[in-house]
Amino acid sequence: MWRILWAGATVTALFTTMCRADEPFQLVSAERGVELRAHCPQLADEEMQAILMDPATIFYTDEEVPPCYQEWDGGLRGIHSVHYNISANRQERFGNGNREFPWADTGGLTDVDNVGTVRFLFLPLDPATRERLPIVWYRKTFLRDAEPGYGWRFPAGTVFGEVLLMHHSDERWRPFEVRIRQRETDDWDIDVFRPFSTPQELATAIRGRIEDWRDVAELQSLVTHLDATSLDLPLQTLENEHPTVVFRETAMVDSLPTIGNLELVDQLLRHRPFHSVRGEEWRRDDSGNVTYAPTTEADDHIIPRGYRGGFIEISRSSCMRCHETANRHVRDFQASRDWYGRIRGGDGIFSFHPFSLESISPNGYSMPPQLNPKWEAAGLLLPYDPDRHQPPSYGVIETLDK
Repeated sequence: MWRILWAGATVTALFTTMCRADEPFQLVSAERGVELRAHCPQLADEEMQAILMDPATIFYTDEEVPPCYQEWDGGLRGIHSVHYNISANRQERFGNGNREFPWADTGGLTDVDNVGTVRFLFLPLDPATRERLPIVWYRKTFLRDAEPGYGWRFPAGTVFGEVLLMHHSDERWRPFEVRIRQRETDDWDIDVFRPFSTPQELATAIRGRIEDWRDVAELQSLVTHLDATSLDLPLQTLENEHPTVVFRETAMVDSLPTIGNLELVDQLLRHRPFHSVRGEEWRRDDSGNVTYAPTTEADDHIIPRGYRGGFIEISRSSCMRCHETANRHVRDFQASRDWYGRIRGGDGIFSFHPFSLESISPNGYSMPPQLNPKWEAAGLLLPYDPDRHQPPSYGVIETLDK
């Protein structure tokens, strides 16, 4: 999977004006921020579109916030890169849970090539001071640990987002989906934005852009497939391979025929607002079988080859199945293994942590944990104070960080 993204997209004057020296805190340079923002599609939701365009929205990738996990119960305590195997048992492929399904990749992207993500974080304003509410951190001895580890909590109103991208044969990155999680006092709300929510929408868009689509064999095959109301689609089950089941879903697999026209793909993905597909189904058959998104075996399409988004219902409960495992110990999922540490992330978010890059061990050796001084200097990362950090801004979600 592609992780670090530098795209050659055209930079608009609007993005450029956001990158003055007096702009709010960012993890990336002004130049890189412009390029990351340029990957974002237009969203039909005005509130979310405003957050995407807000200069205070913090963009990042795995380069700025490398995936890591905590280990506080063995001989190699500290913060470890997910990519290094600290297990002495050579039968262990990874030594931690963060390289296995469902934690290794963004949902739906397991074993999918030529994809990447751009992430963003928006912290809300304190209504009294009009300053950004900070992330608060604390230390606690979590279940199965021998000494205190780190936890953190986001203020209500925090928005995390992921822009999912495909790398096409013309060497350009194009967005195909945007995922949103918004912190509430005692839960996370979710949303997903795509250019098309039903086969009929996609078929209509193709007809509207290619007048002679019937004369193009690939498009005729694709539109015929999309128009079909009764298809004999195969059923597949996707499930994690641990004694404790985190994700198990059976869904139809709707594999779209090739488009065969990269210019049309560009029009479908880059020149159409993405709208919410929360609660939507891509197809449902007469037996009640469902798929929530299409897939394809073709390259240069509107979704990546092998995409597994069809297994994931767009709802709070569906998304929380995996997200509530952030910062849980791997032995909660399989006790009798020589693997170590916790699932990455915390407070229901996998992609964020507050640690400095220098304190993430790349080779298994213990290193003193340090918080990221950039966040602290900006006043956006503070130690938890029970007298100041109370609901409704700082509420506890009971199912998280056990």
